[in-house]
Amino acid sequence: MRDVQIPPVKIGPINKLLSPLALGSFIFGADAWRPAARAQLTATLQTALDHGITHFDTATGYGSGQSEELIGQFVG
Repeated sequence: MRDVQIPPVKIGPINKLLSPLALGSFIFGADAWRPAARAQLTATLQTALDHGITHFDTATGYGSGQSEELIGQFVG
């Protein structure tokens, strides 16, 4: 993968730089994410961070809550 960085931007009135792009996690934790696939999930999250994506979109309903748990384990 090319070394592309997504620069942060100011969004709205807050005086803080934020990632203009989010990584959606609807599929994380679904039946497809068995233990063998967790390495792929970790690699996906790490690649996103490496390229400036710091916003991970998740919700309790994604993978019946597994999405939040998997991302929580990644960020420690």
